[in-house]
Amino acid sequence: MNIKCFSLYALTLCFIFKSLSLIIAAEHQSNINGVNARNMKSSKDDRSLLTPDEEKIFDTSVKIMTNGTLFTSDGRKFSGKSAYVFSDGSSYIGDWKNGKRDGSGYSKFRNGEFSGHWGNDTYHGKGIITVYTQFGNRVYNGEWQYGKRQGKGDYSSEFGNSYRGEWKNNLPHGFGTFEEKYNIVNGSGVFCGWWNEGVRNGKGKFTLHMIGKAYDGQWREGKAYGNFKFYDREGNLMKTGPLDGENYLQLIESYSNIRKGFVEL
Repeated sequence: MNIKCFSLYALTLCFIFKSLSLIIAAEHQSNINGVNARNMKSSKDDRSLLTPDEEKIFDTSVKIMTNGTLFTSDGRKFSGKSAYVFSDGSSYIGDWKNGKRDGSGYSKFRNGEFSGHWGNDTYHGKGIITVYTQFGNRVYNGEWQYGKRQGKGDYSSEFGNSYRGEWKNNLPHGFGTFEEKYNIVNGSGVFCGWWNEGVRNGKGKFTLHMIGKAYDGQWREGKAYGNFKFYDREGNLMKTGPLDGENYLQLIESYSNIRKGFVEL
């Protein structure tokens, strides 16, 4: 079977997947409209955001948001547990410190939600964010540093692509595994190895499932270079040598790097 046949087969799989994704997304949106209704109140400090148990421990007194800082009615920066609905319709339930979201908390916004730890009014520590799209959910579950994905974390896209490993400044950086399940041209592929700011860099192994080939070697700025080991579908070593002249080099590099769109939220 030649590469054109692979491409046609992959295109058919992609069309089927996207059709199923649209159906799932429609059902998901219907669920979104029905759940978390308590977060859609328009008042600025609303007890209806809280469960009965939360009301017992949360501060439900009137508060005022000024220039992004939450104040009590007597002018003090609020510290404690409270719920608040912002002017854009987003809401927050959790810990505050000196008028800022700080500690454990849950936030609901227009197209998603975040649950985890906060620091100085942004995501900081461990937390999970879910972003809703028309095709499904994008999810990141892992470590944050002042609003950016940094440390170890797992990401999955609405199309089933995923990255699991180390992050820096919102991009894969360090050791990690990226799987692209629905490449419209070449089918699914997996790269397991080292990354530098979202680019394959260092030792790593790339497997192209449609062909059943695996390539293990060095990568520099997203490109394969030097000597590689070539494995067949069963994992048997076929040969070693340079990639120059290999028929599958173009296929390997078509899975270039984790483009921004693959990991954006």
